[in-house]
Amino acid sequence: MITLRQAIPLVLSLALLSTSGCGLMVDGGYKLSSKKFSESVVESEPTSQQIQREEYEIVVQPNSSMRLACFTRTRRVERSWSVDKSFEYRGGYDKATYQGAGGLDGVVSAVIVGSMLGFCLPEDSDISCKNLLWAAPHAISMVYSFVRAATVKKPVLVDKSRSGDSMRFAATPLHSQETQCPIDSQLWIGSASGPSAVDDLNGRQQGKRLTLNQDSAYVAVNAEGVLVMSAEAASLWASHYFAKLWLTLSDGGLHPVVVDRCAVLRPHAASFANQDLQSFNRDCPLPTLPGQR
Repeated sequence: MITLRQAIPLVLSLALLSTSGCGLMVDGGYKLSSKKFSESVVESEPTSQQIQREEYEIVVQPNSSMRLACFTRTRRVERSWSVDKSFEYRGGYDKATYQGAGGLDGVVSAVIVGSMLGFCLPEDSDISCKNLLWAAPHAISMVYSFVRAATVKKPVLVDKSRSGDSMRFAATPLHSQETQCPIDSQLWIGSASGPSAVDDLNGRQQGKRLTLNQDSAYVAVNAEGVLVMSAEAASLWASHYFAKLWLTLSDGGLHPVVVDRCAVLRPHAASFANQDLQSFNRDCPLPTLPGQR
């Protein structure tokens, strides 16, 4: 009669044995699949056109205060487009898939061997170490998976199409010079309607102008250019994650300001109402420190 002590490793081995053959399972899935996959990527190339323009951003001071900084920057114009690519597998999935299957079989083999040794090595054990053979199917499957990973061919490109050609500004400026901010500028938090600078670059919505919507809040700036955020403005931005920071000029010009919303709002979080605080914490979770979960 099999004792409970003898049954435990047997049941464990049978349960783990049911998961063996990961590499064969992957190949079985491959046989039943369409053997094709697709991906979309954005590609670009520089043009000879260069544009100088005014740009605005909020920079963090050494004392952690937020200052409005204005720049004159020259950026190259790039042509970008979307490329849809179709690939076909050749004889099996990619190398990483088989490596993952082999790694799983290796882990299961180690679990079986470690468990069986714990049961069979004690002198008073009535369990034979021959039960280590339960790990053999996983070990064989592991070898099979890694052989497949080493021999599988790379997918081949079978079709490619290009669409959505447009112009954009290069991410890195050719030249950047900080300048004095306009004395008639004001900062507002809210949303805007109208064409962006990229829209203008592509000739979209011609004749229209970017305008600030009415649901906006004013953000004061002191003589040193440091932001002085009111409770009203902070609350609006905490509850409206889509709102942006904008700079307005007396001539009606409206310009986006590059800013880290979470960094600006975090010093005001203690004053938020419960609903605004929940919204802010969802959008701006505190970074996890090493050793924390």
